[in-house]
Amino acid sequence: MPEPNITLRIDGTETQVRRPRANRPGRRAFVSGKRRQNTIKTTTISDHQGRTL
Repeated sequence: MPEPNITLRIDGTETQVRRPRANRPGRRAFVSGKRRQNTIKTTTISDHQGRTL
């Protein structure tokens, strides 16, 4: 049972990666519309002390 006063922090970032080879399935998933670069989208969740969960 979770504790009632838990605070979680959620952060979404984009990390630039090398461009995937042509004609590979899922290649378009690496293209960021915001940065217009090839990126991997990651989400990190941490507790109130900044420790990654």
